Amino acid sequence: MINWFVDFKKELLEIGSEVNASIKRVLDRGWFVLGSEVTSFEKEFAKYSSSQFAVSCGNGTDAIALALKSLDLPAGSQVLTTPFTATYTSLAINMAGLVPVFSDIDETYNIDVNLKFNPPIGGQSSKINRFVSHEIKAVVPVHLYGNPCDMDPIVNYCKETGAVLVEDCAQAHGAKYRGKTVGTFGELGCYSFYPTKNLGAYGDGGAVVTNDANLDKKLRMLREGGQSAKYQHDILGVNSRLDEMQAAILQVKLKFLKKWTERRQQIAKYYLENLTGVGDLKFPKVLEGSEPVYHLFVLATSKRDELAKFLAEKEIKTAIHYPIPLHLQKCYSYLGYKEGDFPNAEKACREVLTIPLHPYLTDEEASEVVKTIKGFFRT
Repeated sequence: MINWFVDFKKELLEIGSEVNASIKRVLDRGWFVLGSEVTSFEKEFAKYSSSQFAVSCGNGTDAIALALKSLDLPAGSQVLTTPFTATYTSLAINMAGLVPVFSDIDETYNIDVNLKFNPPIGGQSSKINRFVSHEIKAVVPVHLYGNPCDMDPIVNYCKETGAVLVEDCAQAHGAKYRGKTVGTFGELGCYSFYPTKNLGAYGDGGAVVTNDANLDKKLRMLREGGQSAKYQHDILGVNSRLDEMQAAILQVKLKFLKKWTERRQQIAKYYLENLTGVGDLKFPKVLEGSEPVYHLFVLATSKRDELAKFLAEKEIKTAIHYPIPLHLQKCYSYLGYKEGDFPNAEKACREVLTIPLHPYLTDEEASEVVKTIKGFFRT
């Protein structure tokens, strides 16, 4: 069986001794929440992310919610994001007391704030999001699959409208756009350490990075119930903290991340070289100057479901990221969107398929994936 996500057994064969030592270190110390391991990891991750500060928290969803809360936006403010991502991005906007609104995607499968891609992926006439206006107070672009968004128009949009830029980098640890690390284009960048992420804990975790000392201080208060000192709560906060065990494990894994990312990029290059032009396959566009980190390798085809079934029969596991666009999720019916509002995102949801890619995928397994996909389109 060839799996689409990381093989944790193989991972532990490589790093298990260091992980076990880090866990023992925490147990021997007897301090389990917000201690020296968290402090050390935050410093290391800030450096890795090209930021001055990193504030860890319970998970990636909390990271976005805390980032937005730190901005003190008026309750009910509109926050622009993509309709094509995991629902947790928009749920974090709701958690912050704000309202998610959407703009369609471009050829990178990321948000297009200006809907500049015309005609859209589906060949239909483009449709301006009726909510995109001066009322937008923040923009949350998602670097989906580890592929950087087209940041120039997003940054320009924020400058022109006064909206605050908060990047969702949950799938994009170390990705770069024109030489600059994602998460550093605006005020705040948000990360997830869910186990299957490129840098994943053996539990859960998240972090917010920033170069603003005031936001760093505010975020640290917010994650601990709004405390400025022990039992002194100056603002309304939450309880969202990274534990020492996960911080210790993440420090170990961070040392391997460059190597793992390079392997992901190597496999992606092989796939693109061997699958481009096969059948009606399409792939997310990689912009000139972008350096994707390939959290997921996704292809698109009008025969998605048939291909997935064919691969499953050959014991090659796949997944769909994502089958339902956010604007058509039942929980967002109150926003008043309808089918056809974002044709690019809707088409992507019908056609995308995630195929195996992770640092421990062998050359032979990658070759088998390519061979099997080519075989499907020959039948």
